[in-house]
Amino acid sequence: MRKLQRRGVTVVFVSLDPDAKRKQVGAFLRKAGLDVPQYVLKTGADAGHTMQLIDPDWEGQLPSTFVYRKDGQRVRSLIGRTDFEALDDAAS
Repeated sequence: MRKLQRRGVTVVFVSLDPDAKRKQVGAFLRKAGLDVPQYVLKTGADAGHTMQLIDPDWEGQLPSTFVYRKDGQRVRSLIGRTDFEALDDAAS
């Protein structure tokens, strides 16, 4: 992750978890050494609409990683567990 940050890549984590799990998500990321901005996206009852906005092909598998350029264009979707090497390649 630090390698990406040194290259000027901004990494943020967005969770779709409900408020009740918000503290657990933050604790998990800190324990994993991922001290980056964290956001909780409140989708209401229709998480499917939000998922379609993120990636129309995404069926909700978790974990999932989405790489965007500064202009908001999605570059790549990484569905399932993603190692840092794959993330680094996607952000190149």
